[in-house]
Amino acid sequence: MLEHAPGKVLNSPPHREASPARMMQILQSTTDFVAMMDRDLSITFINKSGLEMLGIDDLDGEQTTKLEDVFAPWAYLILSAQALAASRENGSWTGETALVTRDGRELPVSQVLIAHGDGKNGIEFYSTICRDISERKQRELEQIEWSNRYDAAIRASGQVMFDWDSTTGQIDYGGAIERLTGYRFNELTGGMNQLKSLIHPDDRERFQASIESAIAGRESIKTEVRLKRKDDREIQAKIEGYFFLDRLGRIGRMVGFLSDVTAEHIYERSLQLSHERLEHSVAERTKDLEKANAELLDSARQQEAVARFGHRAITGLDTSELIRESVEIVRSVLHVDLASVNEWIPGTELFHRRACAGWPFANAEFEASTDSNSQSGFTIAAGVPVISRDYNTETRFPPSAACRAAGVRSALTVPIQANSKPFGVLGGFSLVQRDFGPEDVAFIQGIANILSAAIDRSRAEESARRAQSEAEAANRAKSEFLSRMSHELRTPLNAILGFTQLLEIEQHNARQAESIDHISRAGRNLLTLINEVLDIARIDSGRMSIKPEPVELTPLLLGVTTQLQGLAAPRRITMHVIEDGATNAIVSTDRERFKQAITQIVENAIHYNQDGGKVTITVAMSSADYWKISVTDTGAGIPPELISRLFVPFERFAQSEGGTFTGTGLGLALCQRLIKALDGRIGVSSTVGLGSTFWVEIPALVSVNEQSEPPREASEDESNPPAPMVPEVPLKTVLYVEDDIANFNLLHRILDTRKHVRLASCMLGKGALKLAMEHQPALILLDLNLPDMTGEEVLQELKASPQTASIPVIVVTGEVMGERVEKLVARGATGVMEKPYRVQDLLKLVDRYAPK
Repeated sequence: MLEHAPGKVLNSPPHREASPARMMQILQSTTDFVAMMDRDLSITFINKSGLEMLGIDDLDGEQTTKLEDVFAPWAYLILSAQALAASRENGSWTGETALVTRDGRELPVSQVLIAHGDGKNGIEFYSTICRDISERKQRELEQIEWSNRYDAAIRASGQVMFDWDSTTGQIDYGGAIERLTGYRFNELTGGMNQLKSLIHPDDRERFQASIESAIAGRESIKTEVRLKRKDDREIQAKIEGYFFLDRLGRIGRMVGFLSDVTAEHIYERSLQLSHERLEHSVAERTKDLEKANAELLDSARQQEAVARFGHRAITGLDTSELIRESVEIVRSVLHVDLASVNEWIPGTELFHRRACAGWPFANAEFEASTDSNSQSGFTIAAGVPVISRDYNTETRFPPSAACRAAGVRSALTVPIQANSKPFGVLGGFSLVQRDFGPEDVAFIQGIANILSAAIDRSRAEESARRAQSEAEAANRAKSEFLSRMSHELRTPLNAILGFTQLLEIEQHNARQAESIDHISRAGRNLLTLINEVLDIARIDSGRMSIKPEPVELTPLLLGVTTQLQGLAAPRRITMHVIEDGATNAIVSTDRERFKQAITQIVENAIHYNQDGGKVTITVAMSSADYWKISVTDTGAGIPPELISRLFVPFERFAQSEGGTFTGTGLGLALCQRLIKALDGRIGVSSTVGLGSTFWVEIPALVSVNEQSEPPREASEDESNPPAPMVPEVPLKTVLYVEDDIANFNLLHRILDTRKHVRLASCMLGKGALKLAMEHQPALILLDLNLPDMTGEEVLQELKASPQTASIPVIVVTGEVMGERVEKLVARGATGVMEKPYRVQDLLKLVDRYAPK
């Protein structure tokens, strides 16, 4: 039995020690748990530290405490089944058990149990000493958990960890060894020799050298070798190892990683091949561009030469002088050695050499049959340009005596027509073999055509019949001729108008001022004529640049009437714009070109109106896809027989009975071409004595039935914009991640047609991730090439986050390959769109994922 005071022995068994008090002092001062039990395992003593470990102040007075009361059930089983018997047989037992505290908590301990004999081969009592090992146990558990996690991480990464004992050669593996090599752990028991047997024979020596170098320099090992898997497949493996030194500084172990880098090698090789192909392609393209640039320069020089020669022709230069200049131009611009104009003498088989350049001799006449017995004769007979690449192999005709004597190798000849009849041949000749191209043919034929026109004009002066023929030819050539020459007229006209403006600001008498005014008005009229001619030429040749944009009709028409008010006011002509339910009419057109055409029509309505008359402009729906603008005047009207000639260039009609003509006759012709170029339609209706109506139909920006209130900029004194005319539609956000500002502007213009879509854009991957979290867009358009991170990394982070994982992501790229598409889709991409994309395809995607 134990007293209530802690650590005090009551009825304790007799002790043989010489100083019991000293022993008790030692037991009470130790920090371990110390207890004594009688042979029935009733506890007779627990020291102070033991009581504290159990969480009790003392043992109950008269109540006996058993050993099983202070140990965990499983621990007591060990004591009763193993420890007691071992201590009786061996004197003591050592092991690990667990005490149980007053609040039921288990306390891991390291325990020694001692059996004390009575001297008669019996047990007198037992004693035990227990030490708290809870901290050590916790560290062991943490190490086991960390080891399990590390092994799982290694397996998930696809790598293999190895631990090599350099003294024994044994290697322990961890991770996905079977996935890497095809072998199980128990099949790789041969240590370093087994690992070397898997390495390709050509790589073993290098591998061994890297190990020896690392050992000698106490450095890490990093190398790549080819490994042969169990299934005989060869992979490229990366080996990274780090040595550990023992306490004496000797290398004992190396720990490292094995990883499969086959895919990386394949990708790098593919990249290298692509780069080589790209470099080759760039080099070839550079050559093509250099060649094309040289050809463009030659073409530009040829066109300029033709234009200047044409200018010389219209100045009235003598025909003989013009022919002499033509051969010098052909020789210089076409880069040939010789050039000539041979005039055919009708009724004979002779050609008269009218001009030549570069020839070593200049015989006045030489015989050349017109029935294909020379190149000149062959050209006259054929009536088309003729190229002879090599006189040595030519079979269509023999070279002339002059060409043989001069050593000609290649030649290009074109016929010269005069009054639709053969006049002669213009030719360029090379002493070396040469290929003449289509541009060369067009150039020399252009020179020949100018000669033809000049010869026709010269002959027309001698005969009325020829003059009529020349007039008809000139009329046919008028459009092309004026188009070429209008640019040449701008230079002197600029000086005329510039100096006229200087004169206008100076002081003059009335007569001088009137003369200056005449000059100014004549110059402006001439400038208008040139502009109209150039515009018609551009439209007819398809070179006019059209830039469609949304245009509100009503403000544009009001602007035109304001602009022309100064023309209408002196004649008391009033102008009105009537909107037939079309206050929100918006068309898709080139603003400046459309305004140019409408201004011309309204100006005509004022010009051919009566004093005090009216001009009415109406805007109405023509169809679901067109707006119709009608301009009605109260003039004299147009007779039916003249309406068909309204849009013919240079056709002018008398304004009044006096027969006064106004204008150039190009205005309506230009309007018709402009409206047609804008995908519109133009027409006229007129009643003699009542007036005329000119109408224009132009495509609507959207279907008229779907037309909504257009956006309006608030004036300076407006603080709040007007309320919308249609129910508000919740905006859907589309996030565009692209580092190219041009692609941003393109998409912004495209999405202008989707008013319910709001575009958010970003050039950086990290910023895109933040915007996606903030805006939760309906769709993300993702480019793969970004400055800070790849599009694939952005996609991976988007899909890894629960907040953005469900957002559809369309990858927009110009690097679309089958394997990459599959990889992107596998990583979570909704789809892949190849650049350059069709606008309609992009809009279908937006409509699908961001519908109204």
